[in-house]
Amino acid sequence: MKKSVIITNTAENFAFGITKDTYEQVYIPASIVKAFEIERDDTIDFILMPNKIDRSGNVPWFATYLVDEEDDETETTAPEPVTPPKLKLDLKEEALRVIHEKPTGSIFTTSLVAEYINQKHGTQHSSENISAYLDALHAEGRVARAAVNQKKSDNAKYSLWAADHGAFKNAVNA
Repeated sequence: MKKSVIITNTAENFAFGITKDTYEQVYIPASIVKAFEIERDDTIDFILMPNKIDRSGNVPWFATYLVDEEDDETETTAPEPVTPPKLKLDLKEEALRVIHEKPTGSIFTTSLVAEYINQKHGTQHSSENISAYLDALHAEGRVARAAVNQKKSDNAKYSLWAADHGAFKNAVNA
């Protein structure tokens, strides 16, 4: 929506203003501030969108576009909001993908699953970290687990993982 904004504060990389009609705060990002000579007390027309960056709710508007005199003659609409890419890697689903994307019957150590994830995404997750996600997948019945130990009284020294228990059965019979 197009609104007139009175500039109340400027800095090198951002500015703030208030809408002329309702006195609601507006954040003006560096991309606009650096492209135009914006000064305190200027009144400028902007295309505004709800400010989804300010979680406090103190600054309800975000300036996306400065409307200059040439633009003012034609009706201007705000650009479609861009959905940011998913930044957080879902390690549980990524571990599941590794196990299920490899050829049927593949068996993995925890460290091998971690290695595949780290190579694909340029991360450095430890096998201990990945183990927690694999344990959760096993508890949900989405992967099979085989515990390996030297003698009965030992705790498992290794865990082997597969898409289903048939992979272990076939490995033994091979």
